[in-house]
Amino acid sequence: MKLLKLLLIILLSCLVITLVVAGCATKSQAVVEEPKEVKEEKKEVEEKVVVERKEVEEEEVKVIEKIEEVEVEEPEITVEKKIEEIAIAEEEPVRLDSDGDGVYDDEDRCPDTPKGVRVDRYGCPEKIKEITKYEFIVEFDLDSTLIRPNYYPIVQEAIDFMKAHPEAELVRVKIEGHADSSGPDSYNYNLSLRRAQSVKELLMDELNVDPDIVQIHGFGETRPIASNMTETGRQKNRRAVITFSILSY
Repeated sequence: MKLLKLLLIILLSCLVITLVVAGCATKSQAVVEEPKEVKEEKKEVEEKVVVERKEVEEEEVKVIEKIEEVEVEEPEITVEKKIEEIAIAEEEPVRLDSDGDGVYDDEDRCPDTPKGVRVDRYGCPEKIKEITKYEFIVEFDLDSTLIRPNYYPIVQEAIDFMKAHPEAELVRVKIEGHADSSGPDSYNYNLSLRRAQSVKELLMDELNVDPDIVQIHGFGETRPIASNMTETGRQKNRRAVITFSILSY
């Protein structure tokens, strides 16, 4: 009898446990399950999130591409590249124009052209013609380079000659110094050159003549115009010949 009661109690306990477990499962299922409308709404939200995320990713790709384009257009100038550019610039030859005629030395066929002379594209003087010229002579005392006061009126004539040709494009002044046969040849040569220089300095002071247009030469006793056997002849040979030439292209 006791055994029967015990079995009955065990059966009842199992039944109760089964009922309790079944009830909990049903309750849990009821809690987990969601309405259909909620499920559809969640699905739409998830799809929208996916679409928006994809759009953001596409925008990021575009921004990255633009940044890369900018970097390609403006490459970074490195120190090494700058040094290389400087080295190349230093290797380039410097072109010179020694005579200042506007034509580079490597193209100049007539180097050392006098200042102020008009040249062609090859650096050679253009052909010029002499319009007129004025020549006068200054005589000197024995072994002297001083210009005597009686020759100052001749200098004034030279001034008047220059003023009479304001249209002149080019003026050349040539001064030739001479000596008589007194003294050694070498001394006479230097004396004649100093006489020409003395006249040049006077012209620069009185006429403001540009020294670059004046050419001086010394001939010593080699070009006499009179006999050196007489004092009168020797006086004529102690001279400087000044020639003003008015030229035009």
